[in-house]
Amino acid sequence: METTHVYTWGAENGGKLGNGIIGTGFTDEPQNVLIGASTPLSDITSIAAGHVHTLALDTQNRVWGWGSNDTKQLGSNDKTEIKEYAEIIPLGVTEKVIKIA
Repeated sequence: METTHVYTWGAENGGKLGNGIIGTGFTDEPQNVLIGASTPLSDITSIAAGHVHTLALDTQNRVWGWGSNDTKQLGSNDKTEIKEYAEIIPLGVTEKVIKIA
């Protein structure tokens, strides 16, 4: 199976790019979404984006999220308002996730 990566570009505020940068600028160059400081997010089957957050579903049916979580839009009760890197979202469900929107 071919490894796939997720790329983002645009405004750097609110962790929207998922690459660890939280700034006030913009980038028009594609940036890898990262897990931690150096591992690219990979094997993603679908993506759903909001205004300041993004969710991604991987081939193992895990949901990843990054960006703003100020109104819990990432589905996490974590009190951290900004996720600057992609993180697995603990959904608290036992069913397999097959789609995100």
